[in-house]
Amino acid sequence: MDDKIKEKIVTSFKEKRDYEETTINSYLTRLDKLFEFYSGIEPLKISKRQVQKYAYALRKQNKSASLIRHLIYACEFFYDELHGTNHGDYGIRLPVKREKNSELFTQQEILDLIDSKTVSVQASPYWFSILLPLNLLQK
Repeated sequence: MDDKIKEKIVTSFKEKRDYEETTINSYLTRLDKLFEFYSGIEPLKISKRQVQKYAYALRKQNKSASLIRHLIYACEFFYDELHGTNHGDYGIRLPVKREKNSELFTQQEILDLIDSKTVSVQASPYWFSILLPLNLLQK
């Protein structure tokens, strides 16, 4: 990203939005990656459709909803607020946050497994992350 554009973005984020440094850096990174993706095009000439295509590419790469949301916010600020290009709503559906499935064991189940000194071949990696350190402590 051009230093002149970068300085303008940082100054505007601080003056207009009073964002923290970490938020500004995150938004700058998103814009920088977008500009790098379309390196053959001047940043101000990147169209709304191109931003959408880039966001969909990120989605296909299983990037987080937060990362894509930061891209959208950064583009809204850069194109609409800072330069008045009126990209408008990007209409991008964010990935659904997946629920994490935890396999938890009771203390007694862990102790029973350690005492048995055998572990099923079909045991999940989670078991090994618990059993190995516990088993080493017993020696």
